[in-house]
Amino acid sequence: MARLRLCGNWEDVALAVGSWKTVASVKAGADQVELIKRVRLATDGIAGDAKPLEFRMQRVTAGTGTGVTVTASKLNETNGTTPRSVFRNNFTAGPTEASNGVLGQDKFHPQGGEYQDFSFEDLEVAQGNEIAVQVKVPSGGTAVNCSGHIIYEE
Repeated sequence: MARLRLCGNWEDVALAVGSWKTVASVKAGADQVELIKRVRLATDGIAGDAKPLEFRMQRVTAGTGTGVTVTASKLNETNGTTPRSVFRNNFTAGPTEASNGVLGQDKFHPQGGEYQDFSFEDLEVAQGNEIAVQVKVPSGGTAVNCSGHIIYEE
């Protein structure tokens, strides 16, 4: 069976200053491992001297938080395999964060028209587990909207 490559998207998620916002998450099926390959983030910021935004991949308690379940798009639409993962975006309440659950973090510039790719080689989402993409505007920063996508495979 060929691997199934998927893309989950989100658009214009409002980021407030000083708190982590879950913009998306991927939950692996009960009998499936997901492999996260890349996250792309972009914002609508306008200041060239704005403070960098913070980004992290956070292990969370599966199924917690209030997000919208969306069918991730197949990168190869002719692949007849049905996805077993659950992709969520548009969170109104963040999921419960696992202790010691930060799996990677970085910073990126919020100026509009620019995007930042974060690539991963071996970021696995184990069976039944969930990993969230979270972004934060640091204290003293300017609130912006965040759009992006996550590429993963099962």
